[in-house]
Amino acid sequence: MKILALIALLGMIAYLIYSTIRAKEIPDSISDTAYINSPKAFAVFMGLLTTALTPVLLETASEPSKWAAFLTIVGLLMVHLTPKYKQENGAMHYTGGVLAGISSQVLVAVNTPAFLLSWLAYPALFLDKDNRVFWAELICAANTFGFIAKALV
Repeated sequence: MKILALIALLGMIAYLIYSTIRAKEIPDSISDTAYINSPKAFAVFMGLLTTALTPVLLETASEPSKWAAFLTIVGLLMVHLTPKYKQENGAMHYTGGVLAGISSQVLVAVNTPAFLLSWLAYPALFLDKDNRVFWAELICAANTFGFIAKALV
């Protein structure tokens, strides 16, 4: 499990750094990297991320929070399946993103509620109006990976 979690984390960091360097700016959202790189590259990234995280989330979630882990996975899959969200299937993409974000934070709240304090930094990041969604997604990801790390130690 630790190896899968590490692969997911390092893969996400590498993909986002590559995308940011390629765009020469911070993307508006993680999904916008589909238009920085290519929809196919984004779909592969999201597919690998979801594949690596699925067993990790289901294994590390406490019994009362497994439903939130499952909904997080479903949300990530919805995003994965709709890389061209600006042209088609936008509603499914946005629904999946919101579902993954909210359910991941419910998962964190049930298992490691102190990690939610990271949201206190969001108002400062919110000053960057163009990238609000990107920073919210990173807080969700950091909280989720923090929960996973704590559960696996």
